[in-house]
Amino acid sequence: FTAKLLRCHLQRCDTQHGGNTRFKVAIEWESWHWSSEPGESSCISRAWLEPSELIAFPAMNGVEKNWNLIRVERERLIIEYHVDPHIVLEAGLSRIDGVRLSSLGTFTVSRWPYDVIHGVTNVRGGFCCMSLPEERSSLFAHHLPAGKLLLGCGHLQRIRTPFDQAKGDVSRFRRQAKSRTYHQFFYVLRGEPPFDVVAVSTEWCITMNGHFSAHWRQVLAQGEEACESIQFAGGLALRGQSEVVIAYGINDCEADLLVIPLARVFAMLRPVQSDLNVSLDDL
Repeated sequence: FTAKLLRCHLQRCDTQHGGNTRFKVAIEWESWHWSSEPGESSCISRAWLEPSELIAFPAMNGVEKNWNLIRVERERLIIEYHVDPHIVLEAGLSRIDGVRLSSLGTFTVSRWPYDVIHGVTNVRGGFCCMSLPEERSSLFAHHLPAGKLLLGCGHLQRIRTPFDQAKGDVSRFRRQAKSRTYHQFFYVLRGEPPFDVVAVSTEWCITMNGHFSAHWRQVLAQGEEACESIQFAGGLALRGQSEVVIAYGINDCEADLLVIPLARVFAMLRPVQSDLNVSLDDL
């Protein structure tokens, strides 16, 4: 998807057609780029990755997921490994023969104040990072620090228990006992080291709109709203200078897009002062 042209490109790569070059064939993945003009085509010579183009990371805790790229450079990657505590890794890259992981270590560790999101410990990742416009004076963002900032979206996994909601059908609440529901939140990182969290939003969720949720929407009472039980933000993109497009999954089987005014995102954010003197040995 190109932000410039606001359209998707799906291209087939041919090196020759009728004796003449049909497409400009780029040199593998790192030279690939989007078309700059609607009538111009560019593509890669193949649609697969060679082993030499993959980077293998060691598994630190058995199952690894929700890593995010904060910064990508030719010789290193800055990776968000965990949201709270906010653990940032630095991965060195060697390009002598393809691309290889040459080093991996902790870059910075910081932590929000305990009272943020009520001290919930099951804060989980989602997507990071989308660069925020540096000119934010017209978007009600005066409470955010100046300079380069990055926007992320994480989630909480809430475990329901009976009687923890509004009064109603007790049997319905009992059916929900021990079930799980996801709540989302935005967070903002400083765009330079130590990449600490400088703002966190209030919790929010996406109302039911999936195909498999159609039945449950029909049984809701008039005026009642409910959110998808499992929802996961997997992408953020800035549309123009005033809207955020959120790509998210529903119940691990559907996908959709949600568009939110950037001014609303800023209005949901609350500034926080992260503790920078955090050691992994103390967690």
